[in-house]
Amino acid sequence: ARSGAELAKVVKGHSLALTACAFTPDGTRVVTASEDGTLRVWTVSTSPAPAAQPAAGLTLSPLGGPLRGHRGKVRQLAITSDGQRILSVGEDQTLRLWELATRTLIGTLGTAGSARRTVKGRTSPGGTSNTRLPSTTSPGRPSTPSS
Repeated sequence: ARSGAELAKVVKGHSLALTACAFTPDGTRVVTASEDGTLRVWTVSTSPAPAAQPAAGLTLSPLGGPLRGHRGKVRQLAITSDGQRILSVGEDQTLRLWELATRTLIGTLGTAGSARRTVKGRTSPGGTSNTRLPSTTSPGRPSTPSS
């Protein structure tokens, strides 16, 4: 496992400091979050490295441009156990669900005090206390969210 400090040395692309990172379960991709309000997806390749400098053998190549949507710093992120989706949490008090393969935004949920929620481009009234993120019913296809 790589530490955040080691990873920051090989990541070039964010304009501000990294706040979080996560590897996909198969180890082929890493997603980084930043104070610049973006997430980035990277392809991971490794080569032998000295035990004292494990990050020296890690190479990250950007997979497209940044994922934009948060207003303010992205504080946390997680990758689903199947490696298909990213969940990000921002200082803008939103949760955003992204499709990893296409790098597209699937849905946004605001905080409990927000007036509306958006999932797959639809907006509906109400808070988030009874809102669920889309679940996967088949590979790559979110189910219709319930209200």
